[in-house]
Amino acid sequence: MSETSKKMSVAPISTADITDEIWLEVARNHAGATPLREAADRARQAGMPAVLDHSTMPTPLPSLLALEGMPFMEAAYATTLGRPPDEAGIAYITAELLKGRSKVELLGELEASAEGKRSGRVIAGLRRRYLVHRVYRVPVVGPVIRLGSTVLRRTGVSRLLGSGSPSARQQELDTRFSGFTATIDKTRRALEERVSEQQMAIDLLTRRLTTQEETGRKAIAMQGEMLATLSKQSAKLAQQFASLEDSVIDSMLALSETVQNHQSRLTSLEGAVDTDAARAQIETAAGSLRLELDGRMLAAEQIARQNRQDVADQQRRIGLMLNSLNAVKAMGHAIPAEVNEQDDHALDSLYVAFEDRFRGTRRAIKDRQRVYLPRLHAAGAGTADRAILDIGAGRGEFLELMRDEGLVARGVDTNITMAAVCREQGLDCVEGDALAYLAALPPGSLGAITGFHIIEHLPFKVMVRIMDEALRALAPGGLLILETPNPANLLTASRWFYLDPTHRNPLPGEMVAMIAEARGFPNPEIVELHPMDARFPGSDRPLAEALDRVFYGPQDYALVARKA
Repeated sequence: MSETSKKMSVAPISTADITDEIWLEVARNHAGATPLREAADRARQAGMPAVLDHSTMPTPLPSLLALEGMPFMEAAYATTLGRPPDEAGIAYITAELLKGRSKVELLGELEASAEGKRSGRVIAGLRRRYLVHRVYRVPVVGPVIRLGSTVLRRTGVSRLLGSGSPSARQQELDTRFSGFTATIDKTRRALEERVSEQQMAIDLLTRRLTTQEETGRKAIAMQGEMLATLSKQSAKLAQQFASLEDSVIDSMLALSETVQNHQSRLTSLEGAVDTDAARAQIETAAGSLRLELDGRMLAAEQIARQNRQDVADQQRRIGLMLNSLNAVKAMGHAIPAEVNEQDDHALDSLYVAFEDRFRGTRRAIKDRQRVYLPRLHAAGAGTADRAILDIGAGRGEFLELMRDEGLVARGVDTNITMAAVCREQGLDCVEGDALAYLAALPPGSLGAITGFHIIEHLPFKVMVRIMDEALRALAPGGLLILETPNPANLLTASRWFYLDPTHRNPLPGEMVAMIAEARGFPNPEIVELHPMDARFPGSDRPLAEALDRVFYGPQDYALVARKA
């Protein structure tokens, strides 16, 4: 027999328990003549409270159980607590009786209460009957014991006790008790067999669940490996795509210069040679060159389009797999840490494509960032002992510019695809959190810290901590340069800023400068950058200039702060 079956085995009912049931049945059939009820009736007829002094109350359990309604509650409180019942007690006992609870349970609760223990009153035979009635409520076992009580009542034990000689009554009782005990034993054995069968079924189900869990863990591990492979392939495709676009742009520029050279030669030849043959030959060469250029551009566009499609396919496959793994996680299965990490970077390649579409070409970005070169040279930044750190390095335009200028610079970015693109170009860039990277650097080890369009992605507390860690990591005289969109430009603040779904909120320059000064950078400077070419027409120049600044003013600004 299993351990569960042993624990749930039904213990046989004792002779004392059966005797209690017999006396209870006798008391129910003779309830009208109990001394307790007679005393209560006499008190009511005399116009007195229906509760007698507790010292005169009878304590036999059958007499108490024979009462109903208010007499029962008065007698119960007088016998167990030595006082009349209060309103709360009357309401509670009435409600519990309506629910079907037995009087034995209610008497047992009163006797076992703190007040009952202090009174020291004990009802003879109540404790055993109280425990039996509590057993009635135990699943499986309770119904069996209750069945025994019902059988006793239906056998007419009280009628048996009221007739016949004592020896005959005793013999009849023994016969009925033996039959009742045999019935109980048979029921107990049947229950034990049923419990044993259920335990076997539970054991079988447990083994099946264990097998299914093992299969699920193996499937999750396989999906994690496939996800890691897909992520690597996606990052590699993104790198190849970025390199291909750069090479295509360079080829197009070179071909454009070649066409211009040929056009210039054509113009000069037209002045020197005025023959139709020469002109036709030159036009034929120029036409062939244009066709070649158009063919190369078309091939480059097709390759780029295919690469974009491959990257999008990889991203969709990764997304579907992550959704599947998250569904498994919702069912309570553990997901490997590397899978959760891949989930955090599932959209890295998509953001690289977003940057390629809306950020601008590498050459355009590098040209914009040249404005910082004089300040970096003046601060002595970019040497081996005063290196430059670019947080949120992105595609690495600034790191490439620093390399072209002969300055020592390295970068950090949370986007694994962008960090891989930088390393593919031979740039020093690692994947990681900028704040944690700064916190791990020795104090005074950097000549400059730059961050281009990074702080608008950060929570306010993280931006402040970036400034704190930058102040610690910079050497004396070191620069902190943080470029961000300018909300003073209405078009930028209302439209272009929200083109990037990862932006949090625009940051006014006055606020950023105030925070930098409050965190230890004296006299920070706000440098306005990249005004738009469009202008408002009109004869009212003061108004037109005001509108120009609101709508077409600087699109970006940079916080330039120096450590004292």
